[in-house]
Amino acid sequence: MKRLKTIRPAAWIAMAFLVLWLVVLWFWIYADRGLDSQFTAERWQAGGTKYSQVSAFISEDAAFTDNAVLLTRQAVDEALTVASLDAETDGARLWIDAYSAEAAVTAANDVNTQTARAICTGGDFFRFHPLDMISGWYYSGDEATDAVVVLDQNLAWKIFGGTDVAGMELYVNGYACTVAGVSAVPQNTDEKAAYGLEPTLYIPYSFMERQKSGAPVLTCYEAVLPEAVKDFGTDTIKTALGFEDTQCEILQNTDRFSFGNSIGVAKAYESRSQRTGRIYYPWWENAARAVESRSSLLAVLLILLAVYPVIYGVVMGVRYGKQGVGKLKDRISKRKESSHGHAKHK
Repeated sequence: MKRLKTIRPAAWIAMAFLVLWLVVLWFWIYADRGLDSQFTAERWQAGGTKYSQVSAFISEDAAFTDNAVLLTRQAVDEALTVASLDAETDGARLWIDAYSAEAAVTAANDVNTQTARAICTGGDFFRFHPLDMISGWYYSGDEATDAVVVLDQNLAWKIFGGTDVAGMELYVNGYACTVAGVSAVPQNTDEKAAYGLEPTLYIPYSFMERQKSGAPVLTCYEAVLPEAVKDFGTDTIKTALGFEDTQCEILQNTDRFSFGNSIGVAKAYESRSQRTGRIYYPWWENAARAVESRSSLLAVLLILLAVYPVIYGVVMGVRYGKQGVGKLKDRISKRKESSHGHAKHK
């Protein structure tokens, strides 16, 4: 009874730490839920081929344009050919990509005018960033014209006074285009904070190129491609782009929320918060980095919370192990004594 009273407080503490550990584990596992832009590879892959998603954030000094995108695609195609990677189905695409840049534009109809943030897009942008649509739908590169635009609900209300405006005419920097649809403002807590309140529209990069002011240089390039071996996707995109580390930051989205990566982020937490380059992050990457930072702290907390239960378990294991060995020795000794007693009696 005295021994139980000695063990009981330590056992309760270990159980409390274990419960806290499970709670933190739940938060860590579900920390990245709602970040659809980080799981394009999972949505794209089919069959037994593993895919990885890679993002490159490029300095404006690098002057990356859509012509450079064509050269990058050629380099990636050559790398996939050398690696003997083919689509599992004839006619299917083996990999996809998207590119984007941000600019300030003037959006107007016959009544209202509003300054807005324009996300200038190319490639399969909406595969990587599946916006929640309130009305209408996305535009695509297959349409007969690129004079189309997707407004967010903030801009739709300011220009048209509502969100059911698909098919209406809008002028962007004085150039006419048609509203394809209206997207909702992100509701995920981290995405909502990174997105902000600025009225926003999404517009084809090619449409911006035809304007007198021209299109901004591209600052984001994304791709989903087969992961033939570890880091194949990251290395392929890095080689294809050909930028110096100071001009471009490349990361793999697919494993960025793994436990190992979370610990790595925690180790580099201080240097990570220091921005020394001229690389711009779009709102969806700022949201992902916020979640990544929080996941790293949760991962560290998981390790700390596990220390006491593990030590307690080891101590109890050793203690009861010794007791078990002692009892086993006593039983063996008693059996030997009993055997000798029977032998003498005979």
